[in-house]
Amino acid sequence: MKRIPLAREGWPFVAVPAALAAGLFVSRRRRLALPFAAATLASLGFFRDPERRVPVMAGAVLSPADGRVTGVVDDVDAWVGPAVRVSIFLSPLDVHVNRSPIAGRVLGRRIVCRVGRGDKLEAGERFGMIKFGSRTDCVMPRETDVRVRVGDRVRGGETVVGVLP
Repeated sequence: MKRIPLAREGWPFVAVPAALAAGLFVSRRRRLALPFAAATLASLGFFRDPERRVPVMAGAVLSPADGRVTGVVDDVDAWVGPAVRVSIFLSPLDVHVNRSPIAGRVLGRRIVCRVGRGDKLEAGERFGMIKFGSRTDCVMPRETDVRVRVGDRVRGGETVVGVLP
């Protein structure tokens, strides 16, 4: 049997309904157990955390999340300055673990963050997840050669969304 890699943030959402389903099943309340068993399976799918093959490419900016590109727009960012923002929509069926688009140090914290300020990350390394959220933005300098378009499917830590100058 193949092991399903699970994000640690998902364990409460898996363990609690699984325990309830098991208890109801053992006490012969099988119909009542079904919704909890379904919730367990849905949580296993939502909080899965598969390994990824990170491409080695000079200047590559990797997708921080799985999903569909919903926007590629010029922007001005407080940290980056003149920028391009790639927005990625995550459906409930997408992996919600976020990965570092480039190697670097952590400058802030948003959503569920597994790393702390000043931690060093490699490109493609897990840094947290969007728990029941639906959008991740990747902000890059405006001179970046953007490699995705609206409607493209991307995979966190694998798809090259841009190449830095």
